[in-house]
Amino acid sequence: MIPAKENQGFTEFIPNLIHEMPGINELHPEEAARWLFLDRFISIDKLSKMLGVNPEAFHNDSIQKDLKIFMDRIFSTPRVSKLIRKGAIAKLQMLFSSSVLLFRNSYLADNNEAHQPCNIANLRDRFPAYFYAPRESPNWYEKEPFYTEDICIPRWVLVELNFLNCILINSQQAKYLYSKRKTFPLNSVKQKSVIEEIYDRITIQEILGEELLDSNCNVLTSTRYRKNSKTIFHVYVVQKESKIGFQRSHKKPTFRKKRPYWPGFFPSVEF
Repeated sequence: MIPAKENQGFTEFIPNLIHEMPGINELHPEEAARWLFLDRFISIDKLSKMLGVNPEAFHNDSIQKDLKIFMDRIFSTPRVSKLIRKGAIAKLQMLFSSSVLLFRNSYLADNNEAHQPCNIANLRDRFPAYFYAPRESPNWYEKEPFYTEDICIPRWVLVELNFLNCILINSQQAKYLYSKRKTFPLNSVKQKSVIEEIYDRITIQEILGEELLDSNCNVLTSTRYRKNSKTIFHVYVVQKESKIGFQRSHKKPTFRKKRPYWPGFFPSVEF
């Protein structure tokens, strides 16, 4: 792991490929993240504005310390540390060109600026344009526990923008191939829950203007529930006409020519 020094304050410096990257251990964690991820680093200031939360609530030593630990662990992975030693900043940035670094917060503000848990129900209230309009009779997922389940642990995560295709392999095999390609520890690559998938998708589109969900992907999630005592159902997410939809099945969705949705998932890296 790269040794750490006491970092100076964040200067909002925007890196440029023309300039040489300074020593990693000399940078504030947010500056280091901006060098590596460029515009795809979502700062706390941008996130707090999106969630309607006072930025001062985020500016604490714990969040910055966690970001420093997260960045150090990225820098210590074999492929990244090799490129750092070579000073190959362009190749480093290309390595993470399909990744977004963001903070998953456990709460957001409602229209009255009151804090409330960050779950699908509350995200739907705050960002209704991403969801289908409520019906007179509740949708099946509104009756399930995961609809009001909160993000458990606030944390920094690295979110992949390209999905891992699972038409021929299962999710465990897909995670293994991804971690091997990126030289990440296998246990750091996660298949997201439904709430994490929705949170990441809204955050990325609201702040970066990019649609995370591929319109041709049935997004497999780690969320499971029992419809009855014998059957465990898998929850997956689809997007139609820029709206988020939820579906369920006791089997992995299959690819069909008449309905060309690829089964896969968008991994996140969590150290």
